Amino acid sequence: MTQPRGLTHTLLALVLSISAVLLSGCLGALQQDPEPKSYYVLEARQPEQPLSEPALKGTLLVRDIRVAPPFNTRSLTYRSGPSEYAADYYHLYLAQPGDLVTQQVRTWLGQSGLFRNVALPGSGLNADFILEGLVTELYGDFRDGKNAKAVVAAQFFLLDERGAGREIVLSRSYRWETPLSELTPEGLMAAMNQAFSDVLRALSADLGTLEVPR
Repeated sequence: MTQPRGLTHTLLALVLSISAVLLSGCLGALQQDPEPKSYYVLEARQPEQPLSEPALKGTLLVRDIRVAPPFNTRSLTYRSGPSEYAADYYHLYLAQPGDLVTQQVRTWLGQSGLFRNVALPGSGLNADFILEGLVTELYGDFRDGKNAKAVVAAQFFLLDERGAGREIVLSRSYRWETPLSELTPEGLMAAMNQAFSDVLRALSADLGTLEVPR
């Protein structure tokens, strides 16, 4: 049966109209701005009062601090279960966390007065001591939503290079948990920086009381 010409035109117009609406919706979704990314740095609060006399009379070289997987990523890491972690792709460290940690450790110890000098790699200064480190935990613990906390854990080794053979004179592990004041990425980073500062403060205390031949 042949449909009237007017009905055919009406159906065609309806199909074209629906197609235009769907196409407009798809294009609108594609043109929506993605969620903006935010960037953060690890910042340790510097020692309140540097020592007037170095506790260890020598030059320290801080080697690059490594960060263990799965925390060696620029994305902030959240723990939600015993073995469940999530990476936040919209809230990131400004640089690789290992680079941020290394810079902060060098700055902290350089301003602490514990050593005569803190040398940078490639500076040409002969190191009397070498500090190596590994960050083993670096995340926000949200398993208990009402009591979320930042977790920072690290291992440090101090090597004495002054004798005939290299000697490990310090081997310590530190772990700090700091509650979040607010359940936001900004709240996590504030707690993370506090925990990181406490780890370095504990390291400095151990270095300051270390008994090694002068």
